[in-house]
Amino acid sequence: MPIAGVQLVEAYDDSRRGRDEKRHKAVEELCAVGGMAKFLDGWFVVIKTATALLPSDESNKVGNQLGIIRELLIRRVDWSQDQFSVSGANVTVSGVRRHSRKTGSLWYMWRGGLPPVADSSLFLRAAKSKLAKDYARRTAPPFWLLAYSLSQSPDASDRRVCSELLKGQNTFDDIFLLDVIGGRVFRLSEHKDVESSPEETSSNFEFQLDPSSVTDAGSFDEENFIEIKLSRS
Repeated sequence: MPIAGVQLVEAYDDSRRGRDEKRHKAVEELCAVGGMAKFLDGWFVVIKTATALLPSDESNKVGNQLGIIRELLIRRVDWSQDQFSVSGANVTVSGVRRHSRKTGSLWYMWRGGLPPVADSSLFLRAAKSKLAKDYARRTAPPFWLLAYSLSQSPDASDRRVCSELLKGQNTFDDIFLLDVIGGRVFRLSEHKDVESSPEETSSNFEFQLDPSSVTDAGSFDEENFIEIKLSRS
């Protein structure tokens, strides 16, 4: 017998996605100029960038970071070795050779350097987007909304404002916030008093979170990296 009907929605950060697109273009540019493609072919590369407290600081900008990365790779890396780690101003670049022969691609991961915190709850925005669709539903089984994020854990404020949505709407019987990063689930209907901080859901309901949704940053596995195709010219 079905336990519940479910709608699943991702709470995503537009500023984070925009930053990641800039990073992708920066790595493509890195590979396209100065003959870097012939050196980067067949490597895993991890870029780590720090975050300045002032969001407008130049060191937070991808364009500024790209210049530092390029300088480190050109002047500091011994490409005859099978791995390296070099550091500059607020940037560390490390790499491991994937294959002894050329593969026609680079696999990279760019970590750190979080963008400014969003001015409203990402989970609230995601939940509202589903409520706005005004889904038709039957009286049984229950109808649940599950909101998750691959980049942020729901805090007490997220849980409080999303709990408010259970009042005065007839679409969802319950809302669950999935903390993918922390491996927790928050069931909001168990906490009618929105001034309190909802805790984890009771043992009556258990969710198996997909381990593949959380990357192991220390693993040189292609599933954790983004591929850049390299020009053969």
